[in-house]
Amino acid sequence: MTKPFRSVTDQVVILEARGLSFKDKAQAMKILERYGYYEIINGYKDPFLESSNPEKYIYEACFEDIYALYSFDAALRDYTLVTMLNIERNLRAIVSYTIAETFGHLESDYLKRSNYKDGKKYKDGYKLDQLLLKFKKIIHDDTQPFKHYKQAHGNCPPWILVKGMTFGNLINFIKLQKSEIKSRIIARCYGAEESSITEELKTFFMESMYLFLAYRNRCAHSGRIYNYKSSKAKVSFCAPIHAKRKINEAKYRQGFGKNDWNALQLALSLFDDKTPAKLFDQNMKDLLLKYSHIFPDSNDFLTQEMKLLPEQIQAILKDWQ
Repeated sequence: MTKPFRSVTDQVVILEARGLSFKDKAQAMKILERYGYYEIINGYKDPFLESSNPEKYIYEACFEDIYALYSFDAALRDYTLVTMLNIERNLRAIVSYTIAETFGHLESDYLKRSNYKDGKKYKDGYKLDQLLLKFKKIIHDDTQPFKHYKQAHGNCPPWILVKGMTFGNLINFIKLQKSEIKSRIIARCYGAEESSITEELKTFFMESMYLFLAYRNRCAHSGRIYNYKSSKAKVSFCAPIHAKRKINEAKYRQGFGKNDWNALQLALSLFDDKTPAKLFDQNMKDLLLKYSHIFPDSNDFLTQEMKLLPEQIQAILKDWQ
């Protein structure tokens, strides 16, 4: 059965019948009209519903509380997306530089199949074959800057090709690099010596990339983010890395530092360019501080939903005091 259209006036009546109060009904109707009932109510109502009756709101729940959580999530999503885009830009530059340095700038050289690993086998060929086909389509794309480089130079160098890759393509391209080249890329990302890039660190790096991709796509499609945990992308436990957030193996098994905000922040902290991680950490801290000040009883809720460690919340609250 399809749901009929409801005016914002009707929407308010429905919410009131379910026990939701309004501090400013006129302003609430403007907000519902501007951002949508589905986005605000359906996306963020759950913490305010009675556990025994999901059609009724808890005592003293008000629309403004739901909208505050919606606004918190929207700001967190914006900060997360900007951070992911900064990492993506950094990655494109390092990958294209390393490829050009190793194989040359001519597409006939750097796109030789023998330069890379085959990857997973599919019915229509290997992962590498699929990727190289996508790259050829980018090279012959009739938009700029690809068109200019083909017409003016008869070639599309790596630093131009990467501009046409999706983040997923870029990650898969790194995955199909042979061991030495992959180590070089990771070492440059982390500001480390190539000799220090272990197999464990390579695994963590690649898993981090897929975690970044999951968060990036979630943000780009306006998905709820504050309690998001990727169902597919996860990072393996790595004692030296997880120790930075005081996450031991027992806490990891409880879900801390696996596919949550802890994992994302740990992965960001390893990059040589510390600006994205520092800005993200500060922005998240400011948001949590602001939300905790407005809703002081929400600390347990945030700790549980965001998989934050109790000491993280306490450290944030100390700054307010």
